[in-house]
Amino acid sequence: GINAEYGENGETQQLVTTLHKLYVRISLCVHWFRFSCEYNGVNDPTNVEWFQAFSDGSTNLLSESDGKYSIRTGDFDPKSKSKTSVISVNKMDVTDSGDYTCKWKTDGFNPEATMAVNIRSLTTPFPKINSVDGTIVITCNFEGTTSGTMEWYHEGQKLEDVADDEITKTEGKLENNKQEYTLTITNANPEAHSGGYGCVLVFCDGDNLKAKTEVDTRRATLIDSKGEVESYIVVTGDRLTARCRFQGKRAPAGVKWYKDGAEIEMDNVNKMHNTNTKQMDSSVQYFSNITIKNFAFTDEGTYSCVFPFEDGHNAQSSVIVKFAQITNEECVFVDYRTETSKTLTCTYHGAAAASSVSFTLPDSSKVAGELSEFTAGTEDDKPGTQSGSYTLASVSAGSSGSYRCTFVINGGSTVSAILWLTARKAVIESSEGSLTANLLVQHTITLTCTVSAGARSLKWYKDDEVMVQDTDYKKIKSPPSTDLISKIEFDIKDDSAGSYKCVVKQFDDFCPERNRFESESVDLTVISAALLRASAAKNVVYDGEKHTFECVFPNPYGEKDYEIVWSYKGRSDSVAMRMLANGDVTDRSGQRIIDGTINSVKGTSEKEISTTLTIDKVNSHTEGDYICMVKWGRIFIKSSPSSLTVRTISLPPATTNVVKGGTGQLICEASGDTAATISFHRVLNDESLGEVEAKDFESGGLVITSATLSVGSDVTAAEDSIEYYCKATWEGKEVKSDSVYLSILDITGTTETVWGVAGKVAEFACESHGVLRANGAPYLDMIKKQMVETDAEIDWEYFDTASSTWKDYTTDSRFSKRNSIIGTNGIRSSPLLLRQIEESDDGLKIRCRVNYQADDNHNFSGGSTMSGDLTLRISTISSFTVSKSDPTVGDTITFTCVATGGEVPTFSFTTNGRGNFDTTSYELVEGTSLSSAGTQHTATYTTKTILPNVMRKGEKIQCRVDFGGALGSAKKKMTVTTYHDCSKIPSQTLNRVTGAVIREEEHDDGSVTRTITCPDDTSTTKYDLEVTENSGATIRCTKDVGGWSPPLLARCKETNIRTTASGNHNLKNLPFNPGPCADGDPYANTEYAHGVMISKINSDTDTTCGLKHVLQCLIDGDCVLVTEETTCAWESISMNPRKGNLLIRFTVEYTIPVWYNSEVKDLVATNKRKIALRDCSESYNRKKRRSLDQTNFKLDLDNIEVEDSLSDHTSD
Repeated sequence: GINAEYGENGETQQLVTTLHKLYVRISLCVHWFRFSCEYNGVNDPTNVEWFQAFSDGSTNLLSESDGKYSIRTGDFDPKSKSKTSVISVNKMDVTDSGDYTCKWKTDGFNPEATMAVNIRSLTTPFPKINSVDGTIVITCNFEGTTSGTMEWYHEGQKLEDVADDEITKTEGKLENNKQEYTLTITNANPEAHSGGYGCVLVFCDGDNLKAKTEVDTRRATLIDSKGEVESYIVVTGDRLTARCRFQGKRAPAGVKWYKDGAEIEMDNVNKMHNTNTKQMDSSVQYFSNITIKNFAFTDEGTYSCVFPFEDGHNAQSSVIVKFAQITNEECVFVDYRTETSKTLTCTYHGAAAASSVSFTLPDSSKVAGELSEFTAGTEDDKPGTQSGSYTLASVSAGSSGSYRCTFVINGGSTVSAILWLTARKAVIESSEGSLTANLLVQHTITLTCTVSAGARSLKWYKDDEVMVQDTDYKKIKSPPSTDLISKIEFDIKDDSAGSYKCVVKQFDDFCPERNRFESESVDLTVISAALLRASAAKNVVYDGEKHTFECVFPNPYGEKDYEIVWSYKGRSDSVAMRMLANGDVTDRSGQRIIDGTINSVKGTSEKEISTTLTIDKVNSHTEGDYICMVKWGRIFIKSSPSSLTVRTISLPPATTNVVKGGTGQLICEASGDTAATISFHRVLNDESLGEVEAKDFESGGLVITSATLSVGSDVTAAEDSIEYYCKATWEGKEVKSDSVYLSILDITGTTETVWGVAGKVAEFACESHGVLRANGAPYLDMIKKQMVETDAEIDWEYFDTASSTWKDYTTDSRFSKRNSIIGTNGIRSSPLLLRQIEESDDGLKIRCRVNYQADDNHNFSGGSTMSGDLTLRISTISSFTVSKSDPTVGDTITFTCVATGGEVPTFSFTTNGRGNFDTTSYELVEGTSLSSAGTQHTATYTTKTILPNVMRKGEKIQCRVDFGGALGSAKKKMTVTTYHDCSKIPSQTLNRVTGAVIREEEHDDGSVTRTITCPDDTSTTKYDLEVTENSGATIRCTKDVGGWSPPLLARCKETNIRTTASGNHNLKNLPFNPGPCADGDPYANTEYAHGVMISKINSDTDTTCGLKHVLQCLIDGDCVLVTEETTCAWESISMNPRKGNLLIRFTVEYTIPVWYNSEVKDLVATNKRKIALRDCSESYNRKKRRSLDQTNFKLDLDNIEVEDSLSDHTSD
């Protein structure tokens, strides 16, 4: 601070302190501080006093009496007018903080200054901290009078305390000038938390204190195989395996393991140990693995791993190890036909009772089990036992699976074991609907055995004998299932009576024990009866004919009611289908496939029953085996199968599509008992379509004749659609198919000529059949009842004139193929875009290829067809001309724009892109006039120029041709420069002389010159052309500029002849005053008298004095002095009264013609010569005054200044 007042003699005295505030930090080795107070002033102070706080009382005065303070004051320095006092504070303490004031005493003036002192300290108790339990606690202690804001840092990075993190910052209260700050980090690990920590205390006055400490984090953790921390280990087998991980900045000296505080001695047989080390970025991980074999109940306890260090800060971790085992029946099998519920049991072995038991079911749900009382071990080395159980109330196949029983023991640890439950049941069924059957000989019975969830093996038994497949029964194929289903069928014979059952065995890799279980029994009794008579075993019929089957059965029951059943089994059917009572057969969708009629009657003797089945029109659907059966309740007699073979066209020709110019195949197949002869014919005239290629083969008991007719490219190229049919012949009898069509797919149209505009986009179109066809119309799918679209890839290629080859469109990035669209008319439209059209593309050839993909489902083999050439023509402006491109103002000009395009375009003429024609510079003469000849279109536009535009480098005239929205437009520009007409531009001249002549001349480059010619000279007057910077004898106007250069014609200067000239020849700064020719003629009667001086000046004979020796024209004889005009005068110099100037004025008359001032200047020039007026060669008045002699009147020419001038001289 500065305090100032006026002291003695009006001079300022001032006290200067160089600090406003002083911060003192307490350290272990420094316990004092000092600062100085400097006085500046005129007078030497008599004394200085120091106060704590302010100088308002003696109680604040500081002294050296108690040794607390030391005050040293220096001498007054008269040069700098300053004096300094230094105070030292010893045995410093925070209570010494506060304001300190120094006060100087002078006569009548006591200046003072105050300094604020803050004494603060920030320390950490320990320079290094070792953390071995996963927690870091760092304390920073502050001493001072006012608190600050604490910031914590780790390795230079500021630490933040956010919610639910591992960092906690606590701040104590400031009491007795002391305050404690704490940083706590939990779950610390060496990789992230070791290193340097710092605390920084920031104060609002800008000061800050820092302290630091180093943290070495060491941590031991018992972990499992996944690296997770283990606090409890339950040994369920006979081996303990534990892993301990150390984390720290460096590896430990080793590791030791303890059980209940006693070190474990490793023998490398039953007690084994190994270690390994893993280097991290900034720490190491040291692993110790221990294995104890033959782990027993007595080996329970607390196991610890200890990692020792030489500094004593060892890292260790402990885990409680418990012995617990479960014994149980691992595999449980249940035949739930005989055992509907099951209780699962596990037995726990351990030191103490379990608190609960639960069972985890196969669906991962958990249920509580029943826990028995705990039975303690009978000896110290024997564990106690306790059982847990769970009862399945209703066993089914779904009960099978893994069951885990889990005991909860002390500390919340668990021990568990798995039981595998397999539940199976064999269920038998008979075709008679019950487990008892009383059947006739020749009857057929079907037995089915089903095991839910499957089994490994199944056998059929009659009584106690194993039945043999294909000998005792025929196996019937069952549909795929996760269950085991065995279905057998056998005919009833006289010895078929007995008890039938299935016997099953189940086992797997986990439960290898073979568990045997069986179904209930089906008891069969046999009734004997007479044999039946049936139709022929094999029947051959032509497609469309009628056929009747007949069966005659014996009737052993007389008047007892019976039922007649006919069944049909098609060639591809796995089982027979029962016919309706009216003789019809329907498929699963309810569609009738056989239209039959059944008639049944009893014979006259009532010993027989006859039945017939009549099919009005046989076809391929009616082929197969027919069986008749008579039933009395559950007793029946069934006939042997009677087969029906139909000679028919089994695979009629289908609607066929062929690509134009390609080849196709017509296929037809016939089936029957023997091979057929097949041919193809036109419906129009039954004409044969050609030779076929046929082959015969057997399939499903039939002879198949497959015929193929190849249709050549000559047919597909010449025709669009053919209606045809297929005919099959056996032994002179024929069967015809329905008629179908052979249709041709082709490219239906293209854009043969495409017009485009340069810089724009052109679109080529290729249209082709997009759906399959029949008789010229789209073919409808028989099932979906909709058009069948063809899959086709449209390829494009262009003709490259540079290589004279066709190239794929993808080699030119300007081409872009668009997606094809099939319209409602069945035509596929496939566009190709060409972007950034260039003028050079005119005449470009394009063609498309339609690559049809085969469609086997619709009898289409695919193929390719190529279009003709598509030609690109450029719609463009072929020329844009003007009748005159460099008109002058007033010219009429015509613009002609010629364009090429498929249609008549729209022309427009504009200027500078304005959208219209500039009417300020042009005047319309005739608007746009249009004419066309084929694809060439011409438009003209006539206008008159009004204003020049050459200064703006002409005007852009644009012809814009709009070829239509689909194509775009083309533009062409030209620059028309309208020049000035100089012949109509006036000029100006400076000339005012009458008689001057101005001539004008026009030049081929459009420029005009004008020249001025002055009048002829006379004897007294001359005419000179006076050219200046802005004028000339000839001026030029160019059509580019439209102005004259120079801007003015020169003037004719009229000059009259000169006869005389006047001037001054002055002698300056003569060293006396007055001098000759002064007023009053002070030198009268001397040689310097006024008259004498005139004579000297005018002398024509004096060889020394006079103007004849000075002026050039007098020297050369080109002029004579007009003596009567000569004057002289004296001029006193006011600034120096002792000096003066002699002023001489003269006039000469020329003896030669003189016209110009330049000539005058040369003639009257002195060339720095000076007139002599003393020591003349001639005698003038010799009388002298005493006061003026040669000594006093010095006219030394060498020391005289001369000033020459022409009073009537002007510049030429």
